[in-house]
Amino acid sequence: MNIIENFLDETIANLISQRMYESDKWMDNFGGQDNLEFLNFKNAPYEEKDGFGIDIPQAIINKVKELDYIRSYDIVESFWSLYEVGSYLNSHTDMSETGDRSIAFVYNLTPEWNPVWGGLFNLQDGNKFTAVSPIFNSLVLFKVPNNHFVSEISQRAERSRLSFSGWLKEI
Repeated sequence: MNIIENFLDETIANLISQRMYESDKWMDNFGGQDNLEFLNFKNAPYEEKDGFGIDIPQAIINKVKELDYIRSYDIVESFWSLYEVGSYLNSHTDMSETGDRSIAFVYNLTPEWNPVWGGLFNLQDGNKFTAVSPIFNSLVLFKVPNNHFVSEISQRAERSRLSFSGWLKEI
């Protein structure tokens, strides 16, 4: 796992965060896997643009692809996530049926997140889990397959947890 803090210029990160919190494109995303409740959060389509028509997701992806060790990878899929009170993502590996996911990324856009609110990204390494708080303007990268989950957002949370996530494949 690799964590890059201050991933984008802070002014740009703040503008993206504000724009996405104000978006009216959020859709409920509930689902099951093997007859178990698997996920409960909202997502928004990739096409979300700012008020000036700038493709926000592409701007983030372009910055990800500037990383030296990512240059030989291409984007497979990406999406926005909004975790509100009670939202979570159960343990899974991100493996796809086509096997085209090599690296997963999560770009965190929640200002002033308090870890006691839950919403922590947990990555498994053997029998040990490492919990990562969604620090504003940080990028988390990890290899696929790798078991991980997002803990439930507490009733005490003062805001929703916002992120942009996706997968890269080696080209």
